[in-house]
Amino acid sequence: MVGMPAGMIFMLGTAELLLPIGMILGIYVQIVALILGIIMIGAITIKTMKWHFPFGAIDKTGWEFDLILLAANFVLFMNGGGAIDIQKVGLY
Repeated sequence: MVGMPAGMIFMLGTAELLLPIGMILGIYVQIVALILGIIMIGAITIKTMKWHFPFGAIDKTGWEFDLILLAANFVLFMNGGGAIDIQKVGLY
C-alpha cells in the first residue's frame, strides 16, 4: 500500500517502535529526534504528494498529527533531553 519493499517497511516499523523508547529513557535524544523527524517528513510527503490527503479530514487521517510530531522532534533536536537526560545525569 505504501509502495515500499516489505523489508523497508519492517525497518521503519522497528525504528518507530525502538527509537521512542530510547527517547523516553533519555538515550541519544537529539539523534533519535533527528531520525524521527526525518521519518515524519517522509510520512507528510507520502500523505500529501502520493495519497493527496488534506491537512485535516473527518473521514481519514490527515497529516496534522504528523506535523505536531515533527515540531516536537524539532524542539527536542534543538534543545536536547533536558536535565533528566541520562547522558547528562551520568547514568549512561
